[in-house]
Amino acid sequence: LTVDNAPRAAFITDEGSVHDESFNQSGWEAVHKISYELGLDKAQVSGNKNLRNKVYEPKKGELASSYKNAIDSSFRYIVLCGFTHKAALYGLEPEYIKKIKDNNIVFITVDFDIQQDASTGEPAAKAFVDKIGQGRLIPVIFDTKQAAYIAGRALADYFSKIYKDNPEKRTIGAFGGIPWPAVSDFIAGTFQGIIDWNKEHPEAKTKSLNNTIELKTSFTSGEPVAVAAINSVIKATASYPVAGSLSFDTAKEIKKLGDKNKFIIGVDADQKNALKGHRIFTSVMKLIGQAVYNVLADLYSQGENSLSLQPGFEIGKKNGEAKVFGYGENEASKYVGVATSGLLDSKNDEIANKALEEATKYYESKKAEIQKTLSGQ
Repeated sequence: LTVDNAPRAAFITDEGSVHDESFNQSGWEAVHKISYELGLDKAQVSGNKNLRNKVYEPKKGELASSYKNAIDSSFRYIVLCGFTHKAALYGLEPEYIKKIKDNNIVFITVDFDIQQDASTGEPAAKAFVDKIGQGRLIPVIFDTKQAAYIAGRALADYFSKIYKDNPEKRTIGAFGGIPWPAVSDFIAGTFQGIIDWNKEHPEAKTKSLNNTIELKTSFTSGEPVAVAAINSVIKATASYPVAGSLSFDTAKEIKKLGDKNKFIIGVDADQKNALKGHRIFTSVMKLIGQAVYNVLADLYSQGENSLSLQPGFEIGKKNGEAKVFGYGENEASKYVGVATSGLLDSKNDEIANKALEEATKYYESKKAEIQKTLSGQ
């Protein structure tokens, strides 16, 4: 590879900021890191305007124009972060579909799988796949159940120590934005971790506040169903909102209660960064930066027709077999994980972090058995 012949890569946010201390920031930093390490960009600072591989930060309603700009600017590896990209991508005009094919463009779709949607009969996805053909999409889908299991087991362990004689406080309340695996997997994995702990420690069980879990709150602040769900879960000691920005709303409502024992469990990224001043037991994380880095490293170093992360992929010819990004065998292949505790109290943080460490060791020692259980859900 040389600077002159190496394909250019672009990262396009989902109408958010590249400084969000979350998905967009970690994804773009990964694009820049691989660019710098391969010598494709000389500037070590990712904010430099003269970079060869670049980031687009479209405003609301500008996703389609950012795709067109990237395509017209000869970017061949286009990273799209977040499922909100789907509708705009499906609406690309025929002339841009032709340019995608003519220029051998590949879309790396983070947190959404258009091929899978097409195979299940979703009309818009199927129409788009039919138009662009095979070998144009590399999906990055995370198996969050694995990390969520660790969080659930650690929570139950923590409660057994903090509330040994107060079973009424060993409670969790959860809700989700939509009934979709990307949401429900967080809850299913966490609850399985709690269930397994409870079986081993019947004298110190953690219980769900609700018999049924609301999975249709949407992701919009102020919606009646969202307000009702938040008001319900904050009655528990641990609130577990899996609904985007509703984590912020939930944390704020907990703070209003003035109960310093209550906290949230975060999702997607380490929410200590975005929710400073709020108590967070842990966050179940998708390590997007690691995934994007490895996919691009695969493309740049292995060649476009011999990807280890999507075996059988041939650019413009074959989709290959999409791999799920889960809890791998080593640090470089761990795409999900749990964050350290942020309970704003050194004693509680020490107990929580010890529980997280023990839960991680337990999971790793029984990984095959646990994964079998999780995959059957």
